[in-house]
Amino acid sequence: MVWATGITARAIRFYISRGLLPPPEFRGNATRYGREHFLRLLAIRKFRREDRMGLEAIRRRLDSLDPAALEQFAPPAPAVAQTATAGLVAPPAATYKRESWERLALLPGLELLVRADASPLVRRLVQEIHDHCVGPRGATAGGVAVASAGETREPATATPST
Repeated sequence: MVWATGITARAIRFYISRGLLPPPEFRGNATRYGREHFLRLLAIRKFRREDRMGLEAIRRRLDSLDPAALEQFAPPAPAVAQTATAGLVAPPAATYKRESWERLALLPGLELLVRADASPLVRRLVQEIHDHCVGPRGATAGGVAVASAGETREPATATPST
C-alpha cells in the first residue's frame, strides 16, 4: 500500500487512528488493505497536496463520499497497465531438471526424503526403514504417513518385509 500510494506506513496508521481510514483486516500477522483503503488514501493525498485541506475537513469529505464517488480517485486503467508492465521481459526458459520428492516423517525430528520416481528396490528399502521406525503400518492414518509440515505423503508401496 505504501508503494502504490506514496504514503508512508506511519502516516497510514495515523490516518486510521484519526478515523480517515477504516481499520484494515488482519489475518494472522498480515494486514490486508482493500480497494476502499487504496482509494481513500489517494483521496487523502489529493486533498492534502492540491486542496490544502486539514484532517478534520478531509474526514468529513470522505464520510460524505459514496463508493462510486471514491472511484474518481482511482488512476486511469491504461496508465496502471503500462506502468505495471513497463520494462518487463519474459523470463528465460528453465535450463535445469525439475525433481519431485516425497517426505516421510519417521520420528519426531527425523524425516526421510525419497525421489518420487524411485525404483522398486528403493521403495522396498524405504518401507523397511519406515516399518522399523514407525512400526508395520501401525502409526499411519489410513495408510498415509503425515509429514511434519502438515503435508501428507503416501508411504512406500512395496510389500512389508517379514
